[in-house]
Amino acid sequence: MHRIAKYCMIFIILVTSCGPVSIIPEKDMVSIIVKIQLIDATTQNVVYRNAFFNKDTIDYYGRTIESYGYTQAQFDSSLNYYSKTPKDLDAIYDKVIIELSRMETILTAQKKIFEDSVARDTIKNLWNLNSSYELP
Repeated sequence: MHRIAKYCMIFIILVTSCGPVSIIPEKDMVSIIVKIQLIDATTQNVVYRNAFFNKDTIDYYGRTIESYGYTQAQFDSSLNYYSKTPKDLDAIYDKVIIELSRMETILTAQKKIFEDSVARDTIKNLWNLNSSYELP
């Protein structure tokens, strides 16, 4: 009987000491952190700040993490795991910065195209949204 208890204890110790059960892969960590950064930027934006004033952003983080099929605990343990090797964590955040920069470049280009089309349309328009105009 003592032998079974001893083997059970050894098994439990081995299972619990093996480290995190499931670490989120680097690719998914990058995607999750990008979304979290976008959530932070949105909630801090002056236009949207009042809409998010009384809401806890942790709820949004949890939903984002769960949308990738992971739990908050898995994310926390994965972040802890990657932070033990700063080079890995730096590599993840470098990829996050690259992805956010790519998104910014696309949005800036789209905004420029839109502004150019609006400017082109207002040149054709004789009224140009003025409150009054004079006829020659």
